[in-house]
Amino acid sequence: MAMAQDLSAPKPGIEVARILDVLQAKQTQHDTLWAGYAVIQFTAAGFGEKSGLSTYSAVFVLLGFWGFNLGHLGFVLQCARQIGLYAAAPRAAVDRETDHEAKLATALRETDASGYVFAVWSPSRMTSTSFWNSAVHLFIDTCASVSLRSHVTR
Repeated sequence: MAMAQDLSAPKPGIEVARILDVLQAKQTQHDTLWAGYAVIQFTAAGFGEKSGLSTYSAVFVLLGFWGFNLGHLGFVLQCARQIGLYAAAPRAAVDRETDHEAKLATALRETDASGYVFAVWSPSRMTSTSFWNSAVHLFIDTCASVSLRSHVTR
């Protein structure tokens, strides 16, 4: 006679506490990425403020600045996406969904260090969090670029 499965007991191999630890670490990484980004933006916005920049120098500073911005945005979006993936597994376990192991496996499989920013913007990966992270990031990037541009001497 088959025994009834106890749904209240966690399945072997899934420790919700460990998943929550990873989720918390990922959230800390996300917050740290934004903190470091803020420092870079204020630094870039004030670059050349005292002595000015030649147009030639400003072009190269802006190219480097935007290279950093797009790379950083890729990190932020990938981190936010991983937070969503990792949060889905314990939520599914608490809701007693049968696919919570599959959600955890998906989260683990799709955990990359970063995502190329345009790949992260793909429709299959775009969420409202991705949209707002991108909108805020690009708005700040543009403001810092305009500020940097104001330091150009002809």
